[in-house]
Amino acid sequence: AIGFPGTDETLTGVLGDFAVCDAGPAVLADARRQGIIAAPLEGGLTRFVVVDPDRMRVPSREPVTMEEFRTSLLRICGTDYGIAEPRWLSRFGNATRL
Repeated sequence: AIGFPGTDETLTGVLGDFAVCDAGPAVLADARRQGIIAAPLEGGLTRFVVVDPDRMRVPSREPVTMEEFRTSLLRICGTDYGIAEPRWLSRFGNATRL
């Protein structure tokens, strides 16, 4: 048998690509100051990456909902940046394997 050593995840975060968002350059900079990764993507999408202290123990296999994403942004930033029309929502963990 071939081993797959490493560590299990100890925290998770969420990411989402949104077709609609009220996030110009100044707003994206504000999100970054709050600890959120926010970046414009090709095709007019905006990606947000969030590690919410209240949700960072949710297993990575649990699907992300729009409500969860919006609630995390509101809790951390005080706004949801008008996100709508998600094109991709995903949860990721920090597990490592060799």
